[in-house]
Amino acid sequence: MTTTTTDRLPFTGDDAADRLLVSDPLALLIGFALDQQVPLRKAFSGPLELSRRIGGLDARRIATMDPDALDTAFRTPPALHRFPGNMAKRVRELTGGAGVPVVYDSVGKDTFQGSLDCLSPAGLMVSFGNASGAVPPFDIAQLAAKGSLFLTRPTLFSYTARREDLESGARALFQVVEAGKVKVEVGRSYPLAEAAQAHRDLQSRKTTGSLVLLPG
Repeated sequence: MTTTTTDRLPFTGDDAADRLLVSDPLALLIGFALDQQVPLRKAFSGPLELSRRIGGLDARRIATMDPDALDTAFRTPPALHRFPGNMAKRVRELTGGAGVPVVYDSVGKDTFQGSLDCLSPAGLMVSFGNASGAVPPFDIAQLAAKGSLFLTRPTLFSYTARREDLESGARALFQVVEAGKVKVEVGRSYPLAEAAQAHRDLQSRKTTGSLVLLPG
């Protein structure tokens, strides 16, 4: 039996970042932690950028850093991660304490409560994804206590079950795409003969944006 070793993990497209994931176990651990809420490439590029910002990766040092300093290291553009605990506070600051009328949350468990706290009275929370895990059961009375809030968990199929609804929605989508109001990011194109590879890349989370299969 033979074994092989590698000096990098092909997660980011950045040679230095990919090598750090192999040479420093803490970097790999941080990458997996970031991967709970941001795309794979961005998540595993994060450890190298964090190392540059704080002068190296050391578990003891990170654990004892001033929280505001560490927060700044993550938030400095381009931000490495979202901080749900600070999200509501920042929204309140930006709106003069009023909150916002609508929140669209695709993250799920980790940001659910923070998203509710961003809403103004009678605001609407649209939960449409579980990137960090499913939202656990919660007391519906919270909606009243936080200002008579509304909550919905939509699924596309409920809005396209009838043919006329599907066609109407498709027309509206293509109109905003053609007008440039919605931009479609094509991450990679494959010949139709490589459809199986496209599925493997998608399943292994090596891609970002849309994948396009080209016939012929």
